[in-house]
Amino acid sequence: MLGKSGVYVLSNSFLSPCSIMSQIVSSEVFEAEKLLEEVESWSDEEIEELPKFYREKAREFKGLSNSGE
Repeated sequence: MLGKSGVYVLSNSFLSPCSIMSQIVSSEVFEAEKLLEEVESWSDEEIEELPKFYREKAREFKGLSNSGE
């Protein structure tokens, strides 16, 4: 939780910068994993409807996930 002074606090104790960064990275990784799961679930027809850049990236990702990378 962000305290009044702009410093993250948890149960009235200060979190170290490393702890804050770890929480941020964990949150970003979780969000990225959710997005990748969503892309994996898209059909070829849905991918075809995307703008060119995103269509190419979605195909690239699906190719990597199918090969186990």
